[in-house]
Amino acid sequence: HVVVLMQDVTVLMQDAARKKTMLDTLNLLEEAIIDVSPEGLLVETTAVWSKLRGIDPRDLAHELGRPLLTWIYPEDAGMVAGVLAQAVKLAEPANLRFRLMREDGEFVWVEARLITHLAVDQSIAGLRGVLRDVTVAHLNEQHITQLALYDGLTNLPNRLLLDDELHRAIDQARSQNRKVGLGFIDLDHFKQINDAFGHKTGDELLVNLARRLQAALPEEGVLARWGGDEFIALIPDLGDANQLKVIAEQLRSAARQSIHINGMETQPTISVGFAIYPDNAESGEEL
Repeated sequence: HVVVLMQDVTVLMQDAARKKTMLDTLNLLEEAIIDVSPEGLLVETTAVWSKLRGIDPRDLAHELGRPLLTWIYPEDAGMVAGVLAQAVKLAEPANLRFRLMREDGEFVWVEARLITHLAVDQSIAGLRGVLRDVTVAHLNEQHITQLALYDGLTNLPNRLLLDDELHRAIDQARSQNRKVGLGFIDLDHFKQINDAFGHKTGDELLVNLARRLQAALPEEGVLARWGGDEFIALIPDLGDANQLKVIAEQLRSAARQSIHINGMETQPTISVGFAIYPDNAESGEEL
């Protein structure tokens, strides 16, 4: 005799088919779906991960079981590690943007949205995340920021960014009982240079002068272009007002060095004057 045990597995087969369909659907997306263990190990991922990493899809299995931080750009690793730990600890969703290293040594900007993945007993089994390549969008945002906050000729901060930096410096100085120096710098006889040699030569002179003035400032100093041939030097966290005399002389000396433009040698001079918070004014506008 033969004893046969028969079991209806229709529901199991349907569930398996649905899961396969769901996985196939996820693989059609432009985003990579990843599972990360509480320890930060890459447990599972969809095929798009290989596209982000620039690897052969057949090598995907070799990536599993390794720390996610293995492929994070070194300067972003600390931030990503902190967000992962916080998400596991608080069981709250997290959004972050970081650079993911590719196999060829380059990187892509990735935006990640993470949620906690719960086990049957409601303990945190890990994190599930959606990663998408936002390199183009990130570069566009940087370009827009550059246009909005920086001077197009010298790449120095413009008035808008200077205003933010000045208010921040004053707020910090007020709380720490320190001073802030604000210097107005004017290039002498610039109109005559433009009239004699043309605007292109004048622009090259401004670019060279901006580079020299910036190098002459203290490390924490900020040089901005106010407009035309006028620059602003912001010295935050100023301890001694006499320090400004030294900085002013350094700026004048840097400007006087010979500059060669289109085969011509010139020794530009500047006029510079400083005002001090809170000695001369209490606000950025008054300063």
